[in-house]
Amino acid sequence: MNFFTKPFFANSRSNLLYLLFVTVMIVTVSCSGSKEAAAPAGPTEAELEQQRIDEMKQELLTKWSLGGGYFQQKDYKSALPHLEQAKELDVTLNQENSAYPLIYKFLGLSYNQLGQHEKAVVELEKYIRFEPDDISSNNLLVYYYHQSKQMDKYIDRVLKYLPIIENPSEKVPHLRTLKQIYSQMGENDKALDVVNQLLAIDPDNKELADERIGLLKSTGGTDAVKTDLEEKAKQYPNDASYKWELVQIYEDDAEYDKAIGMLDQVLALQKDNADALERKLHIYWELQQDEANAVILLNELARIKPDEPEYIGQLAQLSYENGKFQEAISICERALRVDRNYGKAKYYMAKSVHDYADGVVRDNGGSARFQDKLVYELAYKWYLDAAKDPSQRVNAQRFGNFLRDNYVPTNEDRFMNKGVDKPTDSKYRWLLKYFN
Repeated sequence: MNFFTKPFFANSRSNLLYLLFVTVMIVTVSCSGSKEAAAPAGPTEAELEQQRIDEMKQELLTKWSLGGGYFQQKDYKSALPHLEQAKELDVTLNQENSAYPLIYKFLGLSYNQLGQHEKAVVELEKYIRFEPDDISSNNLLVYYYHQSKQMDKYIDRVLKYLPIIENPSEKVPHLRTLKQIYSQMGENDKALDVVNQLLAIDPDNKELADERIGLLKSTGGTDAVKTDLEEKAKQYPNDASYKWELVQIYEDDAEYDKAIGMLDQVLALQKDNADALERKLHIYWELQQDEANAVILLNELARIKPDEPEYIGQLAQLSYENGKFQEAISICERALRVDRNYGKAKYYMAKSVHDYADGVVRDNGGSARFQDKLVYELAYKWYLDAAKDPSQRVNAQRFGNFLRDNYVPTNEDRFMNKGVDKPTDSKYRWLLKYFN
């Protein structure tokens, strides 16, 4: 049948119905075809993975918000499970990084508040990997390692912490503790470095300055010690302690003039300082053999210490060693007026008479006369007296026994020289008073 011939359109009502039917069919077929063509495909794996990640991020934010909220309310026990879950999600999502580093700080502080210090340290160590300049976390870790005597960890942490402390005075307690630990470990080089840092903060601290000098000595830095002491001696002109230490160094380096100069500075502060005078005496007499200055110092020492015969005894020894026997005996008598039992004075009296008599015998041909033997007998008696002093006993007995066995008059000598009880040679005139 041809739908486009006239008879087909004869009945207008039928035609209308037919056209309506055809239109509906066309639209139906058309719509049916469109639905089949536009049917959506299923989600891809990437889309599903992203959906899972988004959900985890949301959960992380939720747990972090809950845990942080409890922490801010100081409900640490309630905060912990949420913060732990947030940490697990953060690790899963971010591996070595973190979306919310404060999770680890809040965990650490919560554990600390609940007395679980080891867990607290673990979390805080994680936190400062992300925030190394966090003062409170560093401070807590430093305190914990020190209290738990984990010194290696303490040193490692405090060395990282110190550079971020802005206020120098806040570094001081940590530096002092670090110095003490290094000293106890015998690491004086490191202790010295810490002391230098402390002095940079407090340059006028004398205690630290003294400690620095001690550490310099222990590390073998003699030149550095000397330089340091010289600076301190100038900085503290009224402090004799630095001057004394320099005296020893100058002596060790054979810089005797500098040592004496430093002792003169001590004496300028303390005029009658016997220690300084004795040290000068040691340099002049024993190191430089400068007897003229030694005599001056011995007389000065005898003046400021009139009750001590030792300085007078040393003057006597000097006179004896210079062959001034008469002067030596006179000085010995002066010492015995201070202490009548002073053995050194008795010894040098005996030695002076002994050696003087030897000289006279030599001058007369080398053979001892009876009057020479009388003088030797005087020396022998003084040796016996000197031997009562333990400090002089050995030498006094040795020389005394020698005179007894060789020169002291025998009974035969006395018989042959009856009536002679003192020397008649004019060379012995100054000794005659000892024979009365």
